[in-house]
Amino acid sequence: MKHTTEYLLLCENVIVGEQGKASLINLYDRIFADTLPVAAPAMYFAFSVSLTNDSENELPIQLELKILAPDGKPLDTNLQINALKLPHDAVSQKIGGAIAVQALTFSVYGDYRANFTINDSLIGTKVFAVSPPPGEIAK
Repeated sequence: MKHTTEYLLLCENVIVGEQGKASLINLYDRIFADTLPVAAPAMYFAFSVSLTNDSENELPIQLELKILAPDGKPLDTNLQINALKLPHDAVSQKIGGAIAVQALTFSVYGDYRANFTINDSLIGTKVFAVSPPPGEIAK
């Protein structure tokens, strides 16, 4: 299977309109926290990837999102979507969506990594930081 990752984004909310078009609300790459630990009430990882099946058989697709702490250890969130199949004659098929993560707790400041895999192959990483709020701007 070949793939092209178009985007993997972190946002506050996703709203899907009547015609199936998604609006991504408040894209960000940093979470500000006065104190630790801090729980993010909700966040969404939006993604778009194009897949091509280069085999002669139908190919089941398993999507997974794993979030790693700055020390490389996984947080308690392995999110999987298992219900997809890529037909054997698919020239290219675009898969997109948003994965909701609720009440994720961050216990240290630093850079976190959200690894997005398809069938255990890493296809994209979104790096985001948890940091103290910026200081007052000097006048």
